Amino acid sequence: MKFLIKSGITLLSFFLLPTAYYLLPTTYAQVQTITISPPTADFSLNPGAYAEGTIKIINDGSEAISFEASFQDFIVDNPLGIPSFQIHNTSERYSASSWLEVYPSSFVIPPQTHQTINYYIHVPSTARPGGHYAGLIFSPQNSSSLSNSGASVNTNIAALLSVSVNGETTEKANVISITGDKFSEFGPVRITTTIQNLGDLHIKPQGRVSLINMLGSSIEAKNLPENNIFPEASRNFEVSLGNKFMLGRYKASFLGSYGKNNNNPLTSEFYFWVFPWRAFILAVLMLLAAILSAIYLKRRREPKKPDLPKAPIQ
Repeated sequence: MKFLIKSGITLLSFFLLPTAYYLLPTTYAQVQTITISPPTADFSLNPGAYAEGTIKIINDGSEAISFEASFQDFIVDNPLGIPSFQIHNTSERYSASSWLEVYPSSFVIPPQTHQTINYYIHVPSTARPGGHYAGLIFSPQNSSSLSNSGASVNTNIAALLSVSVNGETTEKANVISITGDKFSEFGPVRITTTIQNLGDLHIKPQGRVSLINMLGSSIEAKNLPENNIFPEASRNFEVSLGNKFMLGRYKASFLGSYGKNNNNPLTSEFYFWVFPWRAFILAVLMLLAAILSAIYLKRRREPKKPDLPKAPIQ
């Protein structure tokens, strides 16, 4: 049996928008499709508060699947925004897995049906203000299969939970860099803006990158993708600006903001050149060939001067 696992929106989409389908290698032809909805949940709670929520897991396949639920903290420590689940509890600063309970913790979903899962969040009264992150992991108990090498392969699905504990927190971020190729032959040019979150909560920066030519005119602008940045992590945001035929020195100017009220500014800029040098060399060679051809044709069309008789020698 193959298991094709997807999410109702996008699996692990809280910090990343990856491919939502996961396929186990196996020799069977049948495919089991699993959907989890919603894939993320965000809570803002006071220390000592209680909250609950539900998750629906849908089995679109033709065979029953059994699951067991567990919790794991996760962090994001890479510029691509990929969550990393922690087998052992992470630091208390961001941990939330010990605050969670789930019912039922094990269950079987018949084909073409779904199971509703209830989860409960108990925030300790001593919880540190700021962001805390945990994944609700569902492990298929009959999805294990052998690959060609004989290694066991298992696929889990997860819902990502974010708990923002209210209190005195720090909001701080900066633009580490805005970069691209300093010289390109043709456009469009890919601009990468790297933003670092130095605060206590995850942030979702907003902003746009403008392309400005040598005359100071803005010829194009694009918004940054709306993605979260985990505390103490940085993330790359890419946009492509311009068209194929560009010439001269350009400036990529970023203006953005972040924070709960989206009122903390972010700015940076990057200069680069675009010059189609091969097309330029070809044009110069063609122009030179045209000039030489014109000179040659002109000389051929000029009448030849008659030979004058030589004066007799005295």
